[in-house]
Amino acid sequence: MNLSTSDIQAILFDLDGVIVDSEPLHVKALELTCVRFGFILLPEDILRFKGITEEQVAHHFIKDGKKAALTREEFIAYKSELYTRLVAEELVLVEGVLEFMQFCRAQSWRLGLTTSALPENAASVLQKFQLAHNFDAIVTGGDIAHSKPHPEPYLKTAQKLEVPPDACLVIEDSLNGVRSGKSAGCRVLGITTSFSTQELAAAGADWVVATFAEARRLFGANMPNAVLDPFPVIIQTNVAWGEMDAFQHVNNIVYFRYFESGRMAYFERINFADPEANHGIGPILAHTQCRFRKALTYPDTISIGVRVEEIKADRFTMALAIFSHRLQKIAAEGTAEIVAFDYRENRKAPLPPAVRMKIEELESSRAG
Repeated sequence: MNLSTSDIQAILFDLDGVIVDSEPLHVKALELTCVRFGFILLPEDILRFKGITEEQVAHHFIKDGKKAALTREEFIAYKSELYTRLVAEELVLVEGVLEFMQFCRAQSWRLGLTTSALPENAASVLQKFQLAHNFDAIVTGGDIAHSKPHPEPYLKTAQKLEVPPDACLVIEDSLNGVRSGKSAGCRVLGITTSFSTQELAAAGADWVVATFAEARRLFGANMPNAVLDPFPVIIQTNVAWGEMDAFQHVNNIVYFRYFESGRMAYFERINFADPEANHGIGPILAHTQCRFRKALTYPDTISIGVRVEEIKADRFTMALAIFSHRLQKIAAEGTAEIVAFDYRENRKAPLPPAVRMKIEELESSRAG
């Protein structure tokens, strides 16, 4: 079932396990901390600690009157120092999260970050991946009196964004995070980086996905297949950094090169790319135009769709479209008039019957 986007105004991200694959590093830092101070860390403890604050973790080991020689603050500081070092060396982003953020931005949704992490830990992650600029509001463990599953973290983020909680979609990987989002009045999308589909659903998640690609499909963003369905020839390529101009978007001239690549792929499908295969008769471009709809930027992947709209005695008209995977929208549309040209005689020629037949077969196969 698709997720309705008509009343969404903001997407609120958790940090650990949603944006960054940090849980293994938290566990590693905690294991080393426990070894350092002589605590026993059980497997069930690791599950219990997901989605709770560092203070709550420290309280589990250092209760009142026990291990008095060590304060919770010292325990947290030691573990935080280890974690910061591991972040710099080993932390990676959850696959697809940057593209999903770009997709959200393309919908004009506001983005918030809601994490129980210590401010310094959150800052080190945001700095490593240069993520802070993506968010319109950031709430960390230092900004709240009550941690997840209390509703305060997500209520405070929604308040900072000036968006009603029921217009916010929370993305969470932990059970406490899901409960926090739901109790705040938000809708919640669970992602199975830390807990199973069944566990997240039982905690109250409205939808559960395994990847951000699956999350995009929930929004009806099914990649280019449906959008470019009328086009029998579709090719895919990556936007290159060098294709951007001084205004930090792909230069308009490059769109015509994308169209050229699409046309050549179509010509190859109908055996019209090499004039020698048709007694010296091949294609020549008589006219082309482009309507620019969206600015393409690096990084992005694009799909180029090509079809023939009209066939005449000596020419045919092609329609072309460029689909941005990052924006999940058509970035450009265009047409091209292709004339059959006799390169041996240096003049126009009738369209070879075999080429016309292949065009008709190709177009009918898509229509069917």
